[in-house]
Amino acid sequence: MQGLKFRVPQSAVLIAAYKAFGGSPTPISWAETFTALQQGVVDGQCYGYIGFKANKFNEANQKYLTEVHYTYQLQPLVISERVFKKMTPEMQKLLIDAGKYAQEKVLKYQIEQADAAKKYLIDNGLQVSQLEDEDVWKKAAMEKVWPEMADFVGGKETINAYLKACGKPLWK
Repeated sequence: MQGLKFRVPQSAVLIAAYKAFGGSPTPISWAETFTALQQGVVDGQCYGYIGFKANKFNEANQKYLTEVHYTYQLQPLVISERVFKKMTPEMQKLLIDAGKYAQEKVLKYQIEQADAAKKYLIDNGLQVSQLEDEDVWKKAAMEKVWPEMADFVGGKETINAYLKACGKPLWK
């Protein structure tokens, strides 16, 4: 990433991560991303296959993609505590069970959609590569970014709860 400018949202965590990876993070609003890519204001951006295809980044000088797997995303079903507590125990259980069912279905759907978008993009000229040593990137984030940003995201306990939910090793 050395010497490359990457579009990032105005996020202290992502700015710190891209610096740790050796890149030059450039905060740009989402609405300006396509034009910034076309005009060479930035060299790249970080987005998954579905968003990449939907936003037609392959038409904005984005011909190469490297899978980096540096973030985990939870997509929670959220309800206010006030509303949840007003529900009967049976309704609470139904809601929780429905959330678990939806989680399984949505994850399967997202994987299918990402695979289809990846195939489409490759068929239309996108060159995809894998990192040779993904652990180096993860280590950079863990050693440089996590200590700096832990308090910002709720502390080490919050990070470990998130890692546990993702089935990943805990931060020591």
